[in-house]
Amino acid sequence: MKKSFLATMVFAATTTFSAFSFTPTPPPVIAKTKLIKSKTIEIQLANLEQKYTYVSITDMKGKLVYFSEGVKNHNGFHKAVNIQNLTNGNYMIKVKSKGEELKQIFQVKGEHVYFSNFK
Repeated sequence: MKKSFLATMVFAATTTFSAFSFTPTPPPVIAKTKLIKSKTIEIQLANLEQKYTYVSITDMKGKLVYFSEGVKNHNGFHKAVNIQNLTNGNYMIKVKSKGEELKQIFQVKGEHVYFSNFK
């Protein structure tokens, strides 16, 4: 009796599971930045899944573009960006990929650069 009960449970579980379609959710883009030397920041992206990705550094209004690059056919991206020409103030790093947009604010203050988290 135990074997037939177990067989029935396995059959029912298998039948029920196959009735649903399962579509995995793609992993979110991972974005990291850090100051690697005075006035040079490093931008790292992962989980791009070969999708076109656009990376930019702009003023807070998004109007003046100080850096931009499109990435395609790659799973990751790594770039050192010289920000020596940026005056004291707040700037934004934008990453657009796979229908999502990530933003990070950073502040240049003298020789220092302060980063918020990506959102």
